Amino acid sequence: MHLNDRCIRDPLFSLGLPCGSPPPVQNGFIPNQKPNYGHGDTARYECRHPLGLIGKAEVTCLSGKWTDPPECTDVSCGSPPSVQNAFIPNQKPRYQHGDIAHYQCRHPLGLLGKAVVICLSGKWTDPPECKEATGQCGPPPAIDNGDITTYPLAVYALWSSVEYQCQASYQLKGNRRIMCRDGQWSEPPKCLGKSFNIPLDSEKISFTDYDKILMN
Repeated sequence: MHLNDRCIRDPLFSLGLPCGSPPPVQNGFIPNQKPNYGHGDTARYECRHPLGLIGKAEVTCLSGKWTDPPECTDVSCGSPPSVQNAFIPNQKPRYQHGDIAHYQCRHPLGLLGKAVVICLSGKWTDPPECKEATGQCGPPPAIDNGDITTYPLAVYALWSSVEYQCQASYQLKGNRRIMCRDGQWSEPPKCLGKSFNIPLDSEKISFTDYDKILMN
């Protein structure tokens, strides 16, 4: 029996055989490539810029044969998908693999879905939609002797929040911050006048709001 015949007929004989150079990949290369590789050795491909790898970057020598190599191809993306009533600030004509684009809806619409899309292997992830926002709130409720700390808006998006502050000589009672939930604001705080107790002839005078004197 010839040696070649034994290799063909007996699969166990081929176990552990070395491999030659890894298969060539168009527009790809292997840093520090060797002329020969032993059984179980690996080789890793890289692509010439700006191309990217499709498939496993690493190949393995198994019984004298290499596993399937990857491909080097264009993995960049063109313009992100258009979304009705939306725009992308500082949009670019081309994006590289891993780049992101951020959508914003035109007022007063709101985003439904993730605001960011990612370029992955030449394809964009699913974009969001711009829909009529639900759960919006009107201006925050007014409170006596107090006001919100920011300029009031006509419409507030769901989960927006504002903070209140009291006028001088008034004390805030309750949560300073309220939140817009399902079209309703949470309960606002109150601004109460401070009381000053002064003993006078064994009696106590309580001054409240500066304009009321109550004898106890």
